[in-house]
Amino acid sequence: MKLTNLQMDAFLSTASKISDRQLPIKLSYAIAKNVRLIEVEIKEYKAALAKVFEKYGEEKDGRFVIDMTNEEGVNEFRKVTEELSSMESEVNVYTLPISAVDGVDLSVSEMSALDIMFTEEG
Repeated sequence: MKLTNLQMDAFLSTASKISDRQLPIKLSYAIAKNVRLIEVEIKEYKAALAKVFEKYGEEKDGRFVIDMTNEEGVNEFRKVTEELSSMESEVNVYTLPISAVDGVDLSVSEMSALDIMFTEEG
């Protein structure tokens, strides 16, 4: 399955956020397996993103912050990060039927991020 860096980043963020919840075993397994697969694919994206922050940002308290008053720099930063975020990788995502989340309390944004691993039934 082709996934953008943005999709993979959202998946990892959501998986981390819900990792302490009691989820059905199959769902927990699928999430954990996909986290391992996606972490490998997204490694270069994270490194490139860090370089972009270093280039366009200023270090404050150990983090790089973008100077929002520099319109030209902000525009270039956005352009570069959008290009990086939209790049795709082929990932062999482990999928489950959508019914795997029946009865699981997930928000719309959580479902949206995890959607890459669900298939329609029928």
